[in-house]
Amino acid sequence: SILVSADQFGYFVCGYALDGVHGVFNVTATDGLHEAETSFSNCLLLKACWCSHCCWYIWAEARFLWSWKSYYVKYFDPAGIEQGQSQTYSGVLWFKDNFTILPSLPNILGKWSMKLYQNGVYVRGRTRHVTINRMVWTTNSTYNGLVKSFTQDSTLYYKAIGLKSDKYYRIVLETPSKARFNITSWTTGVTSLTGSYVLSSTAETGSWKLHVREALDSSGCLDHHYVDTCYFEVTSTPPPPKYYLTVQTDPAGIVTIPGEGWYNVSTYVNLTAPDVVPGLSGIRYTFSYWDVDGTSQGMGTNPIQVFMDTNHTATVHYITQYYLNVTSNPVGVTTPAGSGWYDANTNASIFAPEFVGITSDQSRYRFDGWTTTDMNEIADPSATSTTVLVDKPKTVTANYVVQYNVTFAQSGVESDFTEALVTIDGVDYNIASLPVSFWWDSGSTHNFAFHSPLLVSSGLKRYLWTSTVGLSNQQNDTITVASSGSVTGNYKTQYLITFKQTGLDNSAVDTVLTVNGAPKNFSDLPLSMWVDNGSTITYCYSSLISSSVSGKRFALIKVSGPSSPVTVTEASTFTGDYKIQFLLTLRTNGLGTHVTNVYNGTDVLGTASDATPYTEWFDQGSQIQLDIDSPIVDGSQRFVFNYWSGDASGSTRPLPITLDSAKDVTANYKTQFLVTFGQTGLDDTANSVVVAINGASKGFADLPFNMWVDEGDTITYTYSDTVTSTVSGKRFSLINITGPVSPITVTASISVTGNYKIQYEVTFDQSGVGSDYTGMVVTIDGDNYTVGDLSVSFWWDEGSTHNFAFHSPLVITPNAKQYLWVSTSGLSTLQSDSLTVSTSGSVIGNYKTQYYLTVTSAYDSPTPTSGWFDNGTSITASVTSPWAGPAGVQYVCTGWVGTGSVPASGTTASVSFTINEPSSITWNWKTQYYLTVQTDPAGLSPTPTPSSGWFDEGVDVTLTAPSTSYLNSDEYSFDYWDVNGASQGAGVNPITVTMNQPHTTTAHYTLVAPPLSVTISPLSATIYLGDSVTFTSTVSGGVSPYNYQWYLNDNPVSGATSSSWTFTPTSSGIYYVYLKVTDAQGNTAQSDTARIVVTSIPVGGYSVSLAKPSVETPLPYYVTLLTFLAAAICLVRRKRK
Repeated sequence: SILVSADQFGYFVCGYALDGVHGVFNVTATDGLHEAETSFSNCLLLKACWCSHCCWYIWAEARFLWSWKSYYVKYFDPAGIEQGQSQTYSGVLWFKDNFTILPSLPNILGKWSMKLYQNGVYVRGRTRHVTINRMVWTTNSTYNGLVKSFTQDSTLYYKAIGLKSDKYYRIVLETPSKARFNITSWTTGVTSLTGSYVLSSTAETGSWKLHVREALDSSGCLDHHYVDTCYFEVTSTPPPPKYYLTVQTDPAGIVTIPGEGWYNVSTYVNLTAPDVVPGLSGIRYTFSYWDVDGTSQGMGTNPIQVFMDTNHTATVHYITQYYLNVTSNPVGVTTPAGSGWYDANTNASIFAPEFVGITSDQSRYRFDGWTTTDMNEIADPSATSTTVLVDKPKTVTANYVVQYNVTFAQSGVESDFTEALVTIDGVDYNIASLPVSFWWDSGSTHNFAFHSPLLVSSGLKRYLWTSTVGLSNQQNDTITVASSGSVTGNYKTQYLITFKQTGLDNSAVDTVLTVNGAPKNFSDLPLSMWVDNGSTITYCYSSLISSSVSGKRFALIKVSGPSSPVTVTEASTFTGDYKIQFLLTLRTNGLGTHVTNVYNGTDVLGTASDATPYTEWFDQGSQIQLDIDSPIVDGSQRFVFNYWSGDASGSTRPLPITLDSAKDVTANYKTQFLVTFGQTGLDDTANSVVVAINGASKGFADLPFNMWVDEGDTITYTYSDTVTSTVSGKRFSLINITGPVSPITVTASISVTGNYKIQYEVTFDQSGVGSDYTGMVVTIDGDNYTVGDLSVSFWWDEGSTHNFAFHSPLVITPNAKQYLWVSTSGLSTLQSDSLTVSTSGSVIGNYKTQYYLTVTSAYDSPTPTSGWFDNGTSITASVTSPWAGPAGVQYVCTGWVGTGSVPASGTTASVSFTINEPSSITWNWKTQYYLTVQTDPAGLSPTPTPSSGWFDEGVDVTLTAPSTSYLNSDEYSFDYWDVNGASQGAGVNPITVTMNQPHTTTAHYTLVAPPLSVTISPLSATIYLGDSVTFTSTVSGGVSPYNYQWYLNDNPVSGATSSSWTFTPTSSGIYYVYLKVTDAQGNTAQSDTARIVVTSIPVGGYSVSLAKPSVETPLPYYVTLLTFLAAAICLVRRKRK
């Protein structure tokens, strides 16, 4: 023995000098109780190892090689399948090789074999084994390819196998600056594990490592190293290539579309074009489609996405549109259809109604064709519905003319007349066709003619035109249309009246008959005449008719037919029968030059005067009742019979005389004066009493009225203040009387005249105003009138002018109800006007009812706001909810309270109703405050409940924080709450926050550090004196920062206070190294003790342990021992050579 050493753990080393014998040596060592065996070769040393701290590689090292020979190593998986071969090494004394264990290999876990080959032949006994029972790789996304380098902002994939299903595992990443962080939580029940982690764009560049940590439970109890990857690289992300995207429009330049510029390769660029681009006045452009490099992206597709794999040009195509303005002339007549935007050069449909009403049944507008700048672009300018070419912005006008309704009618003609009654514009109309109405353009002219007379087929009756009323007063006329109205032809009925005689012959001379004062002779008979229906005719057959035969004359015997006067109601025939008479002479006295008629009873026999006596012929032997005229008028005086003288006496009238011979009788007279009553201003429509004379009523037809009064007698009279008319709404008013006042003592002739003027009745009224309005509705000539005063009528002089004004609005209750003037009908259409009286009629102010809607809201601007609305208007009221208040405050509409037409209440932010009474709506709101719920530190999971949000004012919110929360893989424990920065007490959880303002609550947590632990590497090593061992450490748990202190043989090493330490021994021997780590909270952990054997290079020998069997694997020690022995043998061998 040339070397013996031992340590406190039971290890000892023996070195032996060999004599140069080559081969395989078997060694057995015993301490009398235990035995240990090994074997070694004296040359061609092959070593193999695999480490869970860098698990990707199996390392193989061959030493003591012959430089003139070649060597390589083969690697066999647990199934004995060759998986790899090293390169061939020549001219070397040793080499070191490794085999990469890829995740795609079929057999990984188990015992691998490494075999040494010399000159292509396996060297017997040069096989080494390693057992792989766990692996972890950084991989591609399929987990079957090893990836050793990643770029920032890329995804790291990992795969671990060989896990124990009853243990817990998690993945930890280590950065180049030695910072570690968890990327998974603890997982159990698995034998393999795959996953991914996205590296940030600012991930630290350099060498990283991935660790698989093992623990006993989910809390990480006894967390320790299990298996690590080798170092992999994280590099900066290289800048990607860029491509240019050109964005343009068609037509060019109409709008700038955001998005043009340089983009990284593989970037998706979203391009959005506005649907509509405004152009010049009346021009716009509407989106059609996109194309990219000339390829359409589909009609209407917008936005689009362009993938930047090269330079691209994106073109957005627009359709040019022009605005078509369709209006009316006059403006506001109607709203023709068709206004809007149209694609260029398309034909737009336009429409206007043929008629638009102005005043019902009175006036309207008639469509009169379309006009525009280029008339040839309208398909049919005269059609109400047509098309127009839209090739530019343009206006098309629907032209209208005013039409008035004109009605033709008649009065007085009955159905027994069937022929044409009136001709209008050349067309005949009979009674069955009337009334007939026409819509005529304003300003147009039209002709009409009422026919007259209209003879009924019997020939005994006819109708005679008397007047025309309305728009004309002519029988035949041409009217120019300026307003609506009527033209009515008024007719009267006439009947045929015939007068005849019998008993006369052609020798009869003088007047035979007097009709209405007109004398008719023998030659005039028979006489036919047309007389108005209902009128009165008077007639008289002459009682005496001279004959051309001397001494002969004819006397009237009788008259057949109605007696005079006759009211005509049908056709009639009158006949006078005559006989021969003898001469009678009658003289007068007191008449002077005046003449009297001589009568037989009531029949006029002839005349007599003071100068010329009356002579008459009578039936021979007949008796007559002789009479004379009384009075006899001479201007302003007359003479009245007083008594008889001559062949008669007395004052009896008539005087009975038997004409059996000639008779000579004198009639004596007295004097009377003429009193005349007349009128001015009346016409034949006056139909009531005009004047009462001595109590006797006289009408228009009676005037002028003359009466004779004995000289010295007294008379009385009274003129009516007003005289009615057959025309409705018309009357006559007494202006004054010309002549002496009543009573009058007659001493001379007198004339009295009542002077009248025409008045028309004008009635004022209203419609639409209820009795609830008690104020003034209308002012007429300065006087105010209420609803109760109306209707009110006035008799106004023809041609006089009067003013009126309808009041508006008529407020019943302020902000509740009112009536609003909308129109005036009748003699005026204006709210206020001056009327010049020319006819009767009415003036009616038309009103509509309005109700006031009162809108109240503490927030927002409600729709609508307070105001007046027409009765029956449909209203949708709304507010915006929620409504933002100051920071952290909002107001939420909870509904409304309504009155009147508004529903009584509701819970929504809008309501629809129809207003028909004064109404109000009050919007109700509640206040909400924002509760911010956060954690310190931020990002913990799970988070407190409830989360941040809005809560009603006054609500108590209970906040509960989880007792434990996590950030990445770190565990945190609840500490305390604060509200708006004020602590609520350590450990108080849950807490209640009253929402009386915006609040910010923070749940504070403290980090729960895992147990502090530390491992060092390597835990054993054998080196030659002069070599060094570098120790590295891995710390987990505790709270950083950490303090380090390395110990050598239980003594702290001065200055060795970092996470790594390089040990360079100064003498051979066995050294024990461990590391103590203290965290920020004073916790201390100590690593396992590393055993370092330092030897001088021996001349030969062998070491064997007789220590108590240990659970630790003897492989490292055997390898070390064999290495020393081989080195010693080789040195001895070389010395002997």
